[in-house]
Amino acid sequence: NSGTALDAFAGVIAGGAAGLGASISVPSITNTTTARMTGAVSNGGRTTEVRASSSETITVTLGTAGLGLLGVAGSIGVASINCTTNALINAGSRNSQVNQNPAYASSIQDVTVTATDVAGMATNVGSVAGGAVGVGVAVNVASITNQVNATIGSNGVVSAGRDVVVKADSTWDIDAFTVAFSGGLLAAINGSVGVVRIGGALDGDGANEANNMENDANSEINMSGG
Repeated sequence: NSGTALDAFAGVIAGGAAGLGASISVPSITNTTTARMTGAVSNGGRTTEVRASSSETITVTLGTAGLGLLGVAGSIGVASINCTTNALINAGSRNSQVNQNPAYASSIQDVTVTATDVAGMATNVGSVAGGAVGVGVAVNVASITNQVNATIGSNGVVSAGRDVVVKADSTWDIDAFTVAFSGGLLAAINGSVGVVRIGGALDGDGANEANNMENDANSEINMSGG
């Protein structure tokens, strides 16, 4: 069993003739959890169980404020969970054999192979900019790309007097909030983007949008040459 929790907080307040502020947070979890019987010979009259369970949680709070004649604020949060959870019966130097001795047979004899994963993410990204010219940009990218596997290999010999259960369960949840605000006497520019992905890598459109917004934020933050 494994459990991992990350709580990331970052913030910047900048002020002056040119108030330029940037906050970046990139938390990630990349664990592998495995329970297995490899090349095992095992007999039991009741339940033989191979179980792997894992949990991952990321919480991100990210804020930036830029105030001045030129106020620029950029916040970029990129959070990812990419974990693998395996429960398996497989072969090693010999085949795995479970409950092949008839002396242990019974009506309550079970074999269970279960893998479970619970992943959650809450990301809050915001920026505030104000001045004669105010520019605010916020980018929030959140992804869960886990794999959950429960298997009995082709060279595993498994028997049970009642049930053989092979089950993989996953529960994934993302709560993403993104906001950008700017105010200016002469001009006010703001933009925010949130990209959420569950079950696979970011597709081309999502990756391009995230990269474009990150580049825009960097350009605005560096616009004074400082």
